[in-house]
Amino acid sequence: DSAKRAGRQVFTLLRGEGSGWQRHSGRIGSMPDISIEEAVKANCHAVLAGDMMRVMGDLTPEALGKLMSNMGASGGAGMGPPPSGFEILGHEQSGDDHVFTVKFSGEQAATAVATWRDVGGLWKIADLAMEQA
Repeated sequence: DSAKRAGRQVFTLLRGEGSGWQRHSGRIGSMPDISIEEAVKANCHAVLAGDMMRVMGDLTPEALGKLMSNMGASGGAGMGPPPSGFEILGHEQSGDDHVFTVKFSGEQAATAVATWRDVGGLWKIADLAMEQA
């Protein structure tokens, strides 16, 4: 009986019921709902709109920490008006990582090299390097 009970508990956890590990993120083992290209374009449009909460939501904690550290080291550079346009210059895949190079145009033109990956069923920026134009 204890083996049957344990089996039912595992099944319940896998279905996302109870307080199991899957409920923590709600998406473990899922594939992203949108393509990587759609995720990148949505992020770029959020940058253009100045929607920093959306942009930061697309970053892993490590990438966010790196971005904040770089902004601090540059004296807050990049805090001006949002860019006026973007162009995806390249997309390379390396294993599970997708590296996009995006050029932002406007008063503060810059090029972003962002490494995207599937994190728990969501496309996230795992690494980010910014180069001022």
